Amino acid sequence: MKKTITLTICLISILMQSQVQTKKLKAVQIIEPQTFYLNGGTKSVLGGNSRIGFKIDLPPNTLEWYYAFTTEPNENKEQNIQLENQLRLILATTSVSNSLVSLIKIPKGIGLIDIYLTDRKGYDIFFEKDFWGIWKYKSPNHNIEGSVTSAKDGKVKIDDIRQGTHFLVIRNTSSHEGINVKLEVVAIIEETITDMNIWDKKNKDLIFNRLKHDIRKSFPFYSNKKIEEISICMMAKLTSELKPSDLNLMAEYELKSLTQKYFSDCQTRN
Repeated sequence: MKKTITLTICLISILMQSQVQTKKLKAVQIIEPQTFYLNGGTKSVLGGNSRIGFKIDLPPNTLEWYYAFTTEPNENKEQNIQLENQLRLILATTSVSNSLVSLIKIPKGIGLIDIYLTDRKGYDIFFEKDFWGIWKYKSPNHNIEGSVTSAKDGKVKIDDIRQGTHFLVIRNTSSHEGINVKLEVVAIIEETITDMNIWDKKNKDLIFNRLKHDIRKSFPFYSNKKIEEISICMMAKLTSELKPSDLNLMAEYELKSLTQKYFSDCQTRN
């Protein structure tokens, strides 16, 4: 009985390690696609907004993130950037690289805007007005990477800033003409995917060596060749008949019975 329990404990102790982990890149939308109107700077004194800001909470494991925008004089609900879908399709055929941004397609813009990547302090400064209702500052403190000025459209990659909370603040550069803006923000994250349906080489080797150790300890009179052959036989049965996920669902008494059966069969053969 002791021999059976020893071998079973070997399987139980390694079970949680017997899984394949792979890394996968995934496009994640940070904020809902935005369509908004910005009044001209002078007109905004009389009503309406010529500036707007968005909070950006970067998801865990962000490798890099992108925003894309375009401008137009009138709202066009049919014109979409679909940045998340674009990045998903791009990632299916390529990886994160300096050339990825060049593959993003955006509609051609018409009007001019400034976009700044800033922190909370910069966000607050950007929206300060004086006694007369005039904007105090043209721009906030901001990051060069992630900020663009006097642009009709654009696609921007940020990989220096990959965690935390940040803000994108936007202003219409025109004093008189209003403008419609479309904006989308998407992060590329790295996911760790665990596959319990596959035995990987590292863990097969680990279990194999533990089996040899426990057999040698329980049967010290066995030759090294016999121990090797029994271990190979047991591993062949285990990995061909079961997946790690199967073992995960078995009770301890089932594992003991299974181990004893494999050991008895392999011992008889050798």
